[in-house]
Amino acid sequence: MLTIDRTKPMPDLTEEVKALGKERSRQAPNAELATLLVGILADPPYTGQKTKPLWNEVVSLLEQHAGPDVVAPLAGLAADYRKVFGPTIMGERVEGQLRKLVATLIARFPDAPRELAAAPVVAPKPQRTDDIWSEIYAHLDDDGPRLVLADALIEEDNPRGEFIFLQLRPELDKAEQKRMAQLLVAHEKEWLGPVADVTHKARVWRRGFLDECSLLPRGKFLAAAVGHRVWSTVRHLTMFSHDADKGAAIVTHPVLRNLRVVENPPDAMLTTMAESDLPWAVERLSALLVRTGSFMPELLAPRGLPSLREIMLTSPFGNGSAPESLRALWPSPLGRQLQVLKMRVYTNFFGAWAQEIMQHAPMPVELGMEVTFRFDGKRLTVMPATQPMRGWKPLPEIVRDGLRALPAGYFESVTVDDALRDGGVDQEVARLC
Repeated sequence: MLTIDRTKPMPDLTEEVKALGKERSRQAPNAELATLLVGILADPPYTGQKTKPLWNEVVSLLEQHAGPDVVAPLAGLAADYRKVFGPTIMGERVEGQLRKLVATLIARFPDAPRELAAAPVVAPKPQRTDDIWSEIYAHLDDDGPRLVLADALIEEDNPRGEFIFLQLRPELDKAEQKRMAQLLVAHEKEWLGPVADVTHKARVWRRGFLDECSLLPRGKFLAAAVGHRVWSTVRHLTMFSHDADKGAAIVTHPVLRNLRVVENPPDAMLTTMAESDLPWAVERLSALLVRTGSFMPELLAPRGLPSLREIMLTSPFGNGSAPESLRALWPSPLGRQLQVLKMRVYTNFFGAWAQEIMQHAPMPVELGMEVTFRFDGKRLTVMPATQPMRGWKPLPEIVRDGLRALPAGYFESVTVDDALRDGGVDQEVARLC
């Protein structure tokens, strides 16, 4: 009997379906395979936006192997497939594919029964709202579960459903924008629960859920907020350096594994993430202090941070840190893993840090405060800073002073943004190349 393991991850299931098609490519049409594929359509194991390859393969194989006996079941499914698949963009797409397939089969088998009443349409399994929330947290980049939840909540007259639906719309008119803002003002604290008490009010909601916030670890509210499910969708978290350690219980909890960007993380959080056996999704860490003596040892071999690609370091005036403090970073697993290192360094320390970077850095490094010097091997690019710190000198003068600190003839190319150039800058560029 022909079977398929529906519990496999979606990519593996797609490959298994392809393999079945190849095995029976010379047996088309194959009634057993066609029946199996109709069963997959009737009770879809995956419905996310990234399932397109799976459903393309299923429909393609049905076109090859379907006989007259499956025309009626397919016609029943195609009549309103989104009731089975879910009210999503992908559901609409697969429904369109099924309707084209049914039209092809009817032309191929004109005498086949095709009464919709004969179609054994399998109703979708009832899904508890809690299960849908869990699906959202497990597949953060997939809008499919969010649309399913929005539909379920709208049926319950829950205003959160309307808010999710509005935020998932690609464009909103003025009335819809106003309505979305009204819903957030009226219900944000309710939707956040105890998380509202430990976050700054300047929060960012995206696709119906909290996406970006700043932590304000107020002591008496901390316990209730630890591990709350609202944190599961937060991808950008900022902590204020003066009290970051107070929120360690919140930020070291695994519910925050979907984080992509963390600013001012406390040492406890860095250690927890770096040493974790289960991976965190963090891609960027910002505003880490360069310590006196050596780079943070807890980050040099971060097995729990396989996606970390960017670090922004700060070397504050007078903290005693020196360029040699990064020597442990360059040859480490983290040094090989990073795609870019960013450093905010005061102008009077620029020359020493630049020399260290040119001699040892294995990755591109962006250095500066008022302007950014990007060192990438033998290539140098000078551009305006993303978050400039106001200096006492005109920007071209700062650029000129920085270039003068670099050795002549070292670079293969030097590119300076037009807004930062003057005659003196051009002379220094010619000297460096």
